[in-house]
Amino acid sequence: MSLNIERVHVMERDASGRDILVKSNPYSRFVSSDGGAIAVQGGRFYSDGGGQPTIPYEDVPEWAWKAVRNMTPDGRIKVGLPADMDEIKEPEPVEEPTESAQKMGKSSEPKDKEPDKTLVDYVYGLDHSIDAHWTKAGLPDLNSIKEMVGKYVSRGEVEDSCPGYRRKES
Repeated sequence: MSLNIERVHVMERDASGRDILVKSNPYSRFVSSDGGAIAVQGGRFYSDGGGQPTIPYEDVPEWAWKAVRNMTPDGRIKVGLPADMDEIKEPEPVEEPTESAQKMGKSSEPKDKEPDKTLVDYVYGLDHSIDAHWTKAGLPDLNSIKEMVGKYVSRGEVEDSCPGYRRKES
């Protein structure tokens, strides 16, 4: 998993053409007086530069920990750290999902959902008689899918998995 500053704010265009914020991945970047820089996002620390691996907590320099201590509790929470500095412990390693799992809408993240269901199963499982499962244009409702899957799924992912799938007229 690497720092993702390109997708700090994930937006989606609604039927009226407005951009709606659907997910946020805030990060903080700290720079030392000797020129070093470290970022924290999702409770993990990263060195400067794209595609860098996470830095183990024991290798995070003291100047970075000092900057974290100076953050507000709310600021620490937003970047995935506990509000209370005494509760900070290194997160468990997370495996990157495989490319095929990403295309199917599966994730290596644990969730309380049926693990063998694919995005196709969830989309086809929407109830045509429930208005909340569908947009006014008859498309699968992304919020309903998010509740079932346990994570945000984009319109493109739904369309790639179930091309042209629309609500049946009753």
